[in-house]
Amino acid sequence: MVTRKAAGAGLVDEVAAAVRGVSPDTPLAVVRLSPSLLLPASLRGSALPLTAVRGRKVVAIAAIGDPASFFRQIDKLGTVVERHAFPDHYAFSANDVARILASRQPADFFVCTLKDAVKLAVVWPDGAPLLWYVSLSVEVESGRAVIDELLSGLRGRVSRERNLFQRP
Repeated sequence: MVTRKAAGAGLVDEVAAAVRGVSPDTPLAVVRLSPSLLLPASLRGSALPLTAVRGRKVVAIAAIGDPASFFRQIDKLGTVVERHAFPDHYAFSANDVARILASRQPADFFVCTLKDAVKLAVVWPDGAPLLWYVSLSVEVESGRAVIDELLSGLRGRVSRERNLFQRP
């Protein structure tokens, strides 16, 4: 499965060709991950369209391999962004959150990735503004039949394994 967010079609074709060159019989699919919604990291609040941040003061938080790619996604929404980049797999502390919340200017939104929301939500104070994460949608660009076949095979396998553990 080749996944992409920002890579152009040419680069995707190169990766697919490289995979086929090494393993020509391997089933191959290409999917695109695109920002779709803002979701609250806590149980407070409900989903918002991405347009909700347009022209608003946004504090963006990312502890991923390429935080600049996340910041570019937020920039494309037409937002004013203050960026807080952390190393990949960073373990956020209450002190980190306090520094983020003490932004240079009042913020309308605090936005992060899903990966970071999982870690930030446990140290995000109850009385603080909501923490939001960008939910990604998945669009199959090629190889839908390959994905359907794999999923069908997994469903059958899960069914068989469940039957093994059921008592008569």
